[in-house]
Amino acid sequence: MVTLTKLYKDNYKLLFRVVNAMTLNVEDTLDILQETFLKAFVHYNADNTETENLKWLIVIAKNTTYTFLKKNRPHEPIDKHLHTMGKTGIELFGIFIANIKETGTSVPAELYDHLIMHMTEDVSLLSISKKTDISYERLRYWKKILIRELKKHIQNEKKA
Repeated sequence: MVTLTKLYKDNYKLLFRVVNAMTLNVEDTLDILQETFLKAFVHYNADNTETENLKWLIVIAKNTTYTFLKKNRPHEPIDKHLHTMGKTGIELFGIFIANIKETGTSVPAELYDHLIMHMTEDVSLLSISKKTDISYERLRYWKKILIRELKKHIQNEKKA
């Protein structure tokens, strides 16, 4: 039988690392962990083994994190990034799409179309992740790379 105090002490650091890897924000991680342990304490089953408790806590933490991200980090349209560069978003995005196929991108080919769909058609990364079995974290990482390449490309267009 595992006490609630032991459950918390034994698993807090591991869950912190898991959640922080998903949020990349310490404050959000702390909020999510507080909610995770609250849910765990409310529905705690003292008869579970330590391994069962850990698996159960990880599921609660991941689900709580996904819910948090969906509520608090709405999708940023690509126009927000494009308008900061001076031209209209549609014009620049069209230039980028046309040239990126010629010059290439570091984004893996299997992710590129999904990320373009996310940025142009307002499809969330979570829904793409669920439909394609590509992890949310991987999509989020490569979205940042794609936006960085987009900004670099736009700056090069301005210089030319």
